[in-house]
Amino acid sequence: MADKIPAALRERLRDMSFSASDAHDALRGVSVPVALGRRATRLCVIRGIRHHPAFARSPEAQALRAWPEFARALNARAIMSDCIPDMTGDGDDVPYCIWHPTTAAEDTYRELARRYPRMVYQVARACAVAGYAALYRELREAGSVLPDVAVAEEARACGSGEVYEAAMGEPAKYRVMDDYSRSILSDPQPSGLNGDTAVRPMLEVKQALTTPSGYEERLFSDGSDDDDIDDMFDMFAHPGFEDATFDITEDLCIDELASPEPTFGPADLAMAAYLAKPLPADLPAGNKNVLILAAAYAGNMDRYARLRRPRMVDGEAACVARGIYHNPFFATWWWATAMESRAEELLLPREPRRHAAWVARAVHARMIMSNDLSRLTPEVPREHLPYLIWYPAVATRSTYREVARRCPSMRAAVLRAAIYTRDRVLFDELVDAVEPDPFLLGEAQAHDQAVDEDASPSYFTRRLLERAEQLGLAEAIRDPSGAGRWSSAEAWKRFNVRADDDARFGMAPTGSWLYEEPVVIGAMQDPGIYNEAWADASAAELFASVPEPWRPGEEHGGGVDIDYEKWPPR
Repeated sequence: MADKIPAALRERLRDMSFSASDAHDALRGVSVPVALGRRATRLCVIRGIRHHPAFARSPEAQALRAWPEFARALNARAIMSDCIPDMTGDGDDVPYCIWHPTTAAEDTYRELARRYPRMVYQVARACAVAGYAALYRELREAGSVLPDVAVAEEARACGSGEVYEAAMGEPAKYRVMDDYSRSILSDPQPSGLNGDTAVRPMLEVKQALTTPSGYEERLFSDGSDDDDIDDMFDMFAHPGFEDATFDITEDLCIDELASPEPTFGPADLAMAAYLAKPLPADLPAGNKNVLILAAAYAGNMDRYARLRRPRMVDGEAACVARGIYHNPFFATWWWATAMESRAEELLLPREPRRHAAWVARAVHARMIMSNDLSRLTPEVPREHLPYLIWYPAVATRSTYREVARRCPSMRAAVLRAAIYTRDRVLFDELVDAVEPDPFLLGEAQAHDQAVDEDASPSYFTRRLLERAEQLGLAEAIRDPSGAGRWSSAEAWKRFNVRADDDARFGMAPTGSWLYEEPVVIGAMQDPGIYNEAWADASAAELFASVPEPWRPGEEHGGGVDIDYEKWPPR
């Protein structure tokens, strides 16, 4: 592609400098920045082109046409301004979204479909936005388009009743437009409405541009040292925007100011009702993310496989890890779908490395607890080996013994499993081969306290302390911080899986807080028992189960504690 780009434009696309004022001028449709290397800058230019017809027609904007993402924006703006551009046949300059921020006249879309048959589904989608029922019927009667669920969801969101009824009245609907990849599927399959469409109201939700910092991969690199611009800030790198689930306009809805945070509305409430009901063939309007998180948390394969998006939503990775731990069938499904026939390090390639590790560790842990070590091979990366291998189930002694033999780096985890299960035979086999640490000692002491707070230290506690004394670790092992010997990144290991009323080193009892919307937590936070990840759906479970009058309103600050004294109302 680089050889087709004029030299002057190529240099501008290599220039990684950033000017906030220039970027804002691009957003306002005033001028095109000279430096276009930063993606944030290019997003601003695309946004400016789409929203400002005169800017799009200017010579300086037209000079960008050699770069495909600019060409698509220029062509989309031309179409929405009722001017059909000349486009090549390779598709690099064919826009996906041709209905935002404005729509063209019905005749423009009709002529576009005639001249460019490959864009007929974009035209059908534009009909759903603009309410062009006559043109939509023409396309269907001519057999030019299948009834697409994206058209139906768009028409529902935009109030285009005739188009919606026409699409929903078909005996079968298909998923043709893929808003995640901005593509028209070549082999569309039957589908119901599934909340996979970036409908027009969603495009009105803007995010604010911020100043990018740190390293960013260049579009063109000559290997020179200046490719490492801002390298001293690499660990704090930020592109100046947040990636989103959808980007059908290719500008990530970037703007000078962000839209207010959306509130939990009637559509979201209708969607949340399916937390405790079978999913319908056609999902209602609204954000399905809470259903995705709940399905992952529960390890519900059928619901999760239907609802999940190509990229995980916030909190999903931790919920998946929890679901895998508690559902062996979910673990097997994950292995078959995400790991089979590929190197394990490619698990979830589009997710952060940490999230992929959470899922991989959970899969291996669940297999171990199910006494299946067929996947625990020397090829497994060390970062994918789990620590928690004794909850919510325990394996046999022979399984744990084999884990310790195959993976010496997991001996501490096996020793802790022996402490948790009170297996003195396995414990004695390993205790002299493992350096005692505060996490092992904490597990032993937690069991002692659970049995009798006033009882003498157990055999396991005494042996760990004796071993620590032999190694000169007597003081360090008693220090909750580890006296600097153990990494703070392992602090989550201090938590055990026993319920603990004060939740200091154990899991808190089931939550009693009820919020005005269902909340599912999935994050790297305490207690982090799932190999540093933690997931909690108790607030969503409570929301789904209580009578509607119990749910708090805004006057309660968004949440109440069900203590049966102050709440619920009597």
